[in-house]
Amino acid sequence: MSEWPKKSSKRPQRPSRRSDSSPARILILEALGSDSAHVGELVERLNLPQAVVSQHLRKLYMQKFVSRTREGNRILYSLARKEVLDIFGCLEKCLYRPTER
Repeated sequence: MSEWPKKSSKRPQRPSRRSDSSPARILILEALGSDSAHVGELVERLNLPQAVVSQHLRKLYMQKFVSRTREGNRILYSLARKEVLDIFGCLEKCLYRPTER
């Protein structure tokens, strides 16, 4: 009989799926789909607190959904690939909109 792997054993990690767990992240991705933006611009467009926008952008960057370019002391965020918006649009439709029957 085989034993379960111990907690300390190394397993390949799956990519995180938490990017689809927040409507705020989908809003940020949609906003970046139309144009690149700095954090302050996204705060104004989305009417979200600066800390929330910054945290979500950081997570989206770490998961390679957005890219960033330094412009002096500011960072310009944009979609890493335009297909990202299509994927999250499908997820939004499935997860957050009521089904039509």
